[in-house]
Amino acid sequence: MPRACLSAFSPVVWLLAMALPGLTPHTASAQPHAFADGPKQALSAGLFLIDFTFAGDVRPDPVFDFTEPAFGLTYARPGFFATFAFGNQSGAAGADDLRLIDFSMLVWGELKPFHFEDKSRARFFVPIALHSGYRRVSRQGARDNLLDAFEVSVLGLGAGAGFEVGGKGVRVEGRALPVIGLAFRSFGNSTGLSTFFDADLQVHLGPFADAFGLTLGYGFRLQRWNPGGSGLISGDFFDYSGSQQLFRLGVNW
Repeated sequence: MPRACLSAFSPVVWLLAMALPGLTPHTASAQPHAFADGPKQALSAGLFLIDFTFAGDVRPDPVFDFTEPAFGLTYARPGFFATFAFGNQSGAAGADDLRLIDFSMLVWGELKPFHFEDKSRARFFVPIALHSGYRRVSRQGARDNLLDAFEVSVLGLGAGAGFEVGGKGVRVEGRALPVIGLAFRSFGNSTGLSTFFDADLQVHLGPFADAFGLTLGYGFRLQRWNPGGSGLISGDFFDYSGSQQLFRLGVNW
């Protein structure tokens, strides 16, 4: 993201990140006992199945289509979820070898439209989310110039639905939300849009021996990037769409 954009949005990101956890209305019921004693955070290793392809009208040269698996880490705690992925793709005959770096973060507050008893083992909520994302797909060994990489940062907002179901030694969490945001190219000064739909499900087991537990998770995302063009490139040169499946396994505490 251009430095000017970072400078302009940094205070906004900070204020929203601080304000979002406070969205839960004071009139909402107390947190159910089933969740108060559960794991507070989880760190997992992830396998990312990525399908990232050009979505413009006229296919340019070069393109940054990336369809190989990537590997990374995820970190989750109440109201926060972040992922980091890294992958390489060997080019076919005449194609470039590519490298992918992807970072995504969601932070959200909760609206609770339904009242449940204090000791209920289920709850539903409406997450109001701030999203920050960065994806770079670059030609390996190439110099840092305009045509050597797809490099786009996204800042967006969304709202959706979520739930938790808890019992002794097990808790299931899920959420789904659409997000729309601004998309910025790291080179150039154009600004466009990015839209995506994100869904995630995770299961916490344990803790075992009053220490660590086991977390399994699955996530799915559809996203479209349209950061715009400039006087040097066409308006759809960096238009891409993609899907992502995330399988993860880790520990909670």
